[in-house]
Amino acid sequence: ADTPNGNAGIAATINTFEAAGEALGPGYGAMNVWTYSAVRMLYLVEYASWGSQEKVGLGVVSKASGTGFAGEVTGFNSVDSNVNEWGTGTGTGSAGYTPASYRTMTDLWGNSWEWVTGYTSTNTEYQITHRNGTGSLSTHPLTAGSYESSEATPLGADGYVYGYWTSLFHEDLLQYQFIANSVTGGSQSTYGTDYQYSHNPGTRVLLAGGGWVEGRGAGLGYLSSSSTASFSFRRNGARLEFTGAATLNGAAPAAQYTQNASAGNAPFAVAFTDTSTGTPGWWRWDFGDGNTSTDQNPTHTYTEPGTYEVTLPVERSVNATSSGALPSVVLVLKDAAGGASTVTVSMVEVFSP
Repeated sequence: ADTPNGNAGIAATINTFEAAGEALGPGYGAMNVWTYSAVRMLYLVEYASWGSQEKVGLGVVSKASGTGFAGEVTGFNSVDSNVNEWGTGTGTGSAGYTPASYRTMTDLWGNSWEWVTGYTSTNTEYQITHRNGTGSLSTHPLTAGSYESSEATPLGADGYVYGYWTSLFHEDLLQYQFIANSVTGGSQSTYGTDYQYSHNPGTRVLLAGGGWVEGRGAGLGYLSSSSTASFSFRRNGARLEFTGAATLNGAAPAAQYTQNASAGNAPFAVAFTDTSTGTPGWWRWDFGDGNTSTDQNPTHTYTEPGTYEVTLPVERSVNATSSGALPSVVLVLKDAAGGASTVTVSMVEVFSP
């Protein structure tokens, strides 16, 4: 594989990436099939659509093949700061050339193919790592005792096929892996949204997502089971995961804040200052008038008279817990004649919780 820092010609197979992850400590490794399955199920529950490119963004899929590593590095086009409060969005560049992020996971599709561990296909069965977490992911093809075997014979066992999927295997072991048992031509608008390359006769491992040249074939359901475990290519990489118990470093975040005023005349601007403890990573202010903000210290202008309840949940990015600050009350008034009425500071106490 060729890496972004120019290390051309380094062999980087699925086992290379898994070993690099495991070297970080217990629980680390390359993303496995059950984790990838969980991500896709979360997406399907959230969007009720396979169209990840339509719902989130195309991703980096329209570049020329180039030479060496021709994709983009992590954080390209300010994607990390251009997402919504849930970590979903795209970079600031043009569609097809800027990263897509889903739930803080950038480049789940596009930019580079990702090896997905815990999967082997043979000419007679799919072998999927144990659902209870036992068995080894260190070696691919998976070793005896490290997997469960499917009842189904892999699509492509009698001849390699590829295309947009039209139906999926639904036996117990495979139903959440979203593996095609039928593919056809056409396009993502007439068949299954994403392209799949079937098992290629022999013993194969799994790639997902697609690289920087895949166009509209790429997506969260884009799979390829055509490569051997010894295969290395400049468009292939992997995603680091941690599975296991994790402990927050320090106390869980607790939301609290101050504001520079609690009552005034419309239009009335209030500056809010976050004083939360526990080093939160996200904020989602609700100003009580239908407007929100993810800024840490926002200023908001109330344009209509009324009494508004302001709340602030905070969240930490890893193993997060959150708590909401007690709401404050902001009062914005004008008199019956339409003129501004004066509200004294002493009235703040009346409306404070």
